Amino acid sequence: MNDRPVTARAVRPGDADYDRLWDTVNAKNHNRYRAYQKATSRPIPIVALSPQPS
Repeated sequence: MNDRPVTARAVRPGDADYDRLWDTVNAKNHNRYRAYQKATSRPIPIVALSPQPS
């Protein structure tokens, strides 16, 4: 972990990277995201963090 600033962006359903990022996040969290998505009607965005240039 470091103190380097990051830029955050919401990746929503319909965005080009959404399906790939969703699968990655869900797999890393033992399918809990998919289970939560089934329990709610709202789409769950992914928050993508990118390091800012130094």
